[in-house]
Amino acid sequence: LLKLLPDKIGRPFQNRNGTTWKYLAIACLLVIYIVQIMMRISIAGPNIASLGSDFLGFWSSGFIANHYGYANVYDLGLLGQVQKTMDQQLSAATNFWVLPVPYLPVFIILFQVFALFPVVPAYTIWSILNLIGFFFYVSFFLHKMGVNDRKELPFIGLLAFSTFTNLFWGQVNLLLLICIGEFIRNINKNHAFRSGLWLGGLILKPQLLILIGPFLLFQKRWKALGGFILTIITAVLVSIMLGGLSSILNLTKLIISYIPGIATNAPENMMNWRMIGERLGNFLPSYTAWGIAALGMIGTLIAAYFLWRKPLLVSSRNFLVAFFGTLAATLAFTWHSHIHMAIILIPLLLYFYNEKSLSEKLFNWWIYGIPIIYVVLLLPINLLHLDQSELLPGIAGFSFLVFNMIFLVWALKSLRSGQPYS
Repeated sequence: LLKLLPDKIGRPFQNRNGTTWKYLAIACLLVIYIVQIMMRISIAGPNIASLGSDFLGFWSSGFIANHYGYANVYDLGLLGQVQKTMDQQLSAATNFWVLPVPYLPVFIILFQVFALFPVVPAYTIWSILNLIGFFFYVSFFLHKMGVNDRKELPFIGLLAFSTFTNLFWGQVNLLLLICIGEFIRNINKNHAFRSGLWLGGLILKPQLLILIGPFLLFQKRWKALGGFILTIITAVLVSIMLGGLSSILNLTKLIISYIPGIATNAPENMMNWRMIGERLGNFLPSYTAWGIAALGMIGTLIAAYFLWRKPLLVSSRNFLVAFFGTLAATLAFTWHSHIHMAIILIPLLLYFYNEKSLSEKLFNWWIYGIPIIYVVLLLPINLLHLDQSELLPGIAGFSFLVFNMIFLVWALKSLRSGQPYS
């Protein structure tokens, strides 16, 4: 049939340049995201159970803080009652799982404001603010880092699967991205103490601090560590003032329950070595599965150590490379790590892509490839009912784990060569 077409029309997808393929990839992503939203709504209905279920947890915590006090925010029974009341479908569900909020009381203040509105309008406002906030902050970050001629980069960052899932579930990771970005900007300008103050904001999700704290310690960045510790102490003290010691004790109990895992954790869908242990445990003896996961964690920790072992100038590109590798290693190593948290990689990912030190193919696979591959596998597997072991939900997490390790290796090779590596 193609031979019957006039020569001037040509064959489709022949002689296309890189820009054309990117436009096609962008169109595919937009279709994928829209279809995923529509499918979710068609299955669960136009309510907070279909979109923004994580936000429902945040909203209910703000509601409880407004009406019952901060100490009760971590009461799973009360949370469950509020969440069922706010959504009829959840109330009718037989396998209802409470959505907990393991954040310090100081962070609940933000959700108290949103809880003044009905939950669906509040989620809509939250999503719009996150969408606009992401675009303007990433644009600001890149401009301050000297990237002034690539206006499309923030739009590309918006297309990332981690950005989409952050919006889809109504997560809080934009706040983490801003803290990371401001740490990078300030420490790159030798504003060490100020950079540490921003980095301390990661106490919102303290599992992200597991390698970053030692990173600063190994580099002997005492001023940055001082600011880092000050933010954490301040957040804890303000939280105690708001909710008393009982709120901290209740939060501690909730966090401890996250170690073995609770239903809404979905550790089998994470992007870390814990996910590998969970998944392999379905096919292999427990000691073998977790032995493999432990080896992966140990290997990641050793690789991360080699990023830090030599002193690095904070104003140097090598410091940025080492920090990026540390973030990637953290997402693979830490015990609780979902794909929406990978949004914290985007500022430096876009920066390295712009300066052509990161392979364009690697960048394109991370931005465009993961969601497209996921959907390509999703449709036939679901239609043919092939996923008896429920492996499909873990594909995205496994893909991100692979990329976390690739980014860690990229950082190591880049530091070893002393030159940009691609």
